[in-house]
Amino acid sequence: MKLRPAIGIVALVIALVAAQLVLRAMDKEYCLTQLTMAIYYAIVVIGLCFIMGYAGQVSLGHGAFYAIGAYVAAILMDRFDVPYWATIPAAGTVTTQAVWIWLITRQPIACRCIAVAMSSVMLAVSSG
Repeated sequence: MKLRPAIGIVALVIALVAAQLVLRAMDKEYCLTQLTMAIYYAIVVIGLCFIMGYAGQVSLGHGAFYAIGAYVAAILMDRFDVPYWATIPAAGTVTTQAVWIWLITRQPIACRCIAVAMSSVMLAVSSG
């Protein structure tokens, strides 16, 4: 298994985080917001790269978990006036709990391949 593309993507994410810290120090709010969105999308792309590229599975549920985290962050910022940097751990925690609940309640691991793909499709359809 070749890991060169994944190492490049991880290096890109590290560079984006470093650029974000520099923009925060320079107080460039618009650029910081745009770069933060790029980092969010990079995290999603890394997940899809591992799932679809290395594991060879089609997973539409991946987007559903991304949407859960985004929804939690948006609700916290809009309704409770939580700063956006503080919503990231909360969104990650809620999404992690959703993943655990989904893993515990789905069919047993004994039925592999097609059952995993079908349960991912079911999650995407039911959450969308």
